[in-house]
This record gives sequence, structure tokens and C-alpha cells, in this order.
Amino acid sequence: MGNNRLLKENGVTLPEYIESYIKAEESYGQTAVIVSELDRVLGVISIADAIRAGIDRLIIRLKELGIRKIVMLTGDNERAAHAIAKKLGIDSYYAELLPEDKVSILKRLQDEIGQTVMVGDGVNDAPALASADLGIAVGGANNDILVVAILLLGVLAKFVFLSSGMLIHELRVLLVILNAIRLLKYREKE
Repeated sequence: MGNNRLLKENGVTLPEYIESYIKAEESYGQTAVIVSELDRVLGVISIADAIRAGIDRLIIRLKELGIRKIVMLTGDNERAAHAIAKKLGIDSYYAELLPEDKVSILKRLQDEIGQTVMVGDGVNDAPALASADLGIAVGGANNDILVVAILLLGVLAKFVFLSSGMLIHELRVLLVILNAIRLLKYREKE
């Protein structure tokens, strides 16, 4: 399973009708995952991240507040990134990026534009979040459940002691609360 590039690197040639299908799916903001067996394609699975409700309004509001440029850095394919950027009114985008690519582009944007804020929702965003002037990690309950599950497995495998696992989890919660308290300093101009 993989993308078009991975399969081509491994000697799998895609039939033209599958290439056309993939291009069409990507133009709708989908990511095509190709399933193959040795040298033949078995199928294509189209997936997409759901755009969070209200993001389009948030982008408009950020621009009203004076944010000069909104740039999307994504590991998604070029066509999907283009479709999403266009739909949301994002100024520019960079696609098919690895975590280190995001850091490199972010540093270049810092040199060109000035201060940057990076909003990320995955492990692949962590290096860029750390190198931005302000990094904002967003996620859902699944991230918390994953951390708890990893800590629990560590306790059961005797890599983590129960007390230190609990401490790690509570420190994560405390960091989120402390970060949120910083937002109290912000007062929206009326």
C-alpha cells in the first residue's frame, strides 16, 4: 500500500485509467492509497481528512485581524492540497512534505515574512511546531487515549512505573492548562 511515487519506485506501473482516477480523486481533495501485489494494482482507496467546521470562517477572521499570510504545509499530494487551499481561501501551500521539509519551509517563511505561528495536528508536525515562533498543537480525544494506552503498555511491560506514568500524564494535562491560561492575556479589539 502506498502512493503513486512509492509504487513507481518499486517497479509497479499504474494503468492509465487508474492514473486518471487518482488525479480526479486528488482534485477533490482526496488522497489516493494504492493497494498492489508485486507488480499489479489491486485497488485504490480514497481518503481525506475532514475539514473542521468553521475553519473557513476562522481564516477570514484571522485576515480581518491583520494576519498577512496563511500558508498550508502538508504531506498530502499536490492536487489535494490545491483543492483544500482554494476551498478555504489559504494564500499559498506546500505539498508532499516530510517533517524536515516543513521545518525548512517554515524557517524560510520566518526569514521572508517574520514571526510565524504553526498549527499542527500530528506527530509529523512536531518538528515544525517546535521551530515556529509559536506552535499550537491541536488534536482530539484520540490523542489523549493513545498516550494513556502507551503509558499503560509501558507499565504492563515494566518500562514505566505506575507512578511515573501517572505523573507524565498529569504533566501533559497541566501543560495544556498553563498554555490555555496564557490566552487570558489576549483581549480581542472591539
